[in-house]
Amino acid sequence: MTGNRHNNARRGSTYMLILGLSLIVTVLALGAIAAVRARSRASLGMEGVAEARLYAHAAIEIGRLRIATNPAWRNLFPNGVWGANAPVGSGTYTLEGIDPGDGDLADDDADPVVLIGTGRKGPARQKMQVTLVPDVRGLSCLAAALHAGSDLTVNGSGDTINAGGALVSTNSRLSNAGTIDGDVDAQSVKVLGTITGTTTAPAPAKEMPDGTVFDYYIANGTPINVTSIPLSAGFRSMEEQVLSPAVNPWGTHATNPEGIYVIDCQGQKVAITNCRIVGTLALLNAGGVSEVYTVNWEPAVGNYPALMVQGNVDFYVNSGNLLEEGPPLKFNFNPVGTPYLGVQDGDTADTYPVVIKGLVYVSGAVNTWQSPDFRGVVVVGGVLSATGDMSLTYQQTFLNNPPPGFLAPAGMKISPGSWKQVVD
Repeated sequence: MTGNRHNNARRGSTYMLILGLSLIVTVLALGAIAAVRARSRASLGMEGVAEARLYAHAAIEIGRLRIATNPAWRNLFPNGVWGANAPVGSGTYTLEGIDPGDGDLADDDADPVVLIGTGRKGPARQKMQVTLVPDVRGLSCLAAALHAGSDLTVNGSGDTINAGGALVSTNSRLSNAGTIDGDVDAQSVKVLGTITGTTTAPAPAKEMPDGTVFDYYIANGTPINVTSIPLSAGFRSMEEQVLSPAVNPWGTHATNPEGIYVIDCQGQKVAITNCRIVGTLALLNAGGVSEVYTVNWEPAVGNYPALMVQGNVDFYVNSGNLLEEGPPLKFNFNPVGTPYLGVQDGDTADTYPVVIKGLVYVSGAVNTWQSPDFRGVVVVGGVLSATGDMSLTYQQTFLNNPPPGFLAPAGMKISPGSWKQVVD
């Protein structure tokens, strides 16, 4: 009997051991299944987060596309939500466009916009944002030292446009009987003549200013009544004077801090000679063919135009000097308030080079005679006809930092370093 009891005890212990091991195996198996399920749920959750982030990016790209394809986007899409819970993929997105400055996207084309995209996939939610800023550039006509919207003609075999290797261009036909020192872009060529650089024809038309080009200068300039300018031989003559932010010898003598002066010519011809001008002069409704002779001229604001003409102009500028001692009169061209190279005085013993610096824009036709010296950019809306030896020194300032009226339609570009994830 004792042996049987021992055997039964051993069998009971073995049974309990097997049962315990089975329970452990079962628990481990259940734990493994639970772990697999947890990993699966975590994986699904991570996939949801990744998809939600993609949808947030997609929302921003949709916003960029709307801006790129709608020139009037600032008026079409108000400050705030541009689309809420819109379907994308297997989730949704919300898009916002925000002016971070004043909350008004439509009041200023120079304002940035912050695009905020929120993507959702199931319970996952991700939010991204980026800042876009205007991609400011000048009209492509400013890439040339001289550009004509219509024909460009060099009249004689001894006539030269010396652009120093820079670009000379026309949106129409080139007729060059002389020499052009530079590259040439033209729509067509009638007479090639001598070109020192590369000729491209047909070349793509370059962007030109539109009818609003004078608007800023009219709004911000000081008007000069054309009748206050002396009448001589049937036209208005601006002669032996200084015009600058500190000096205005005509009309009410009101000055302008930016040196912007506007004359409504009322269909009359205006001639400018023996003058020193530091500023922007806009001639509106100029009649006949206005004329520019011996001048020393530069804008008061570095990237602004020097001369803007609504009409036609002949440039008779020569390569001589503007003399204070005359002839015809003795006149001080660097009075107090208008220094030249940092010097202002009260004498009449100084000499100034005859040159026009800055941007020159003429909406109509231009004829050049003798030896005009332009240092900047010359843009002519109509025909340009060159006789003599024109000198051009190209300044890229106007293309890189265009003045009002000469900006190309501005797209929007990503501000470097502005991409970021938003947590709220």
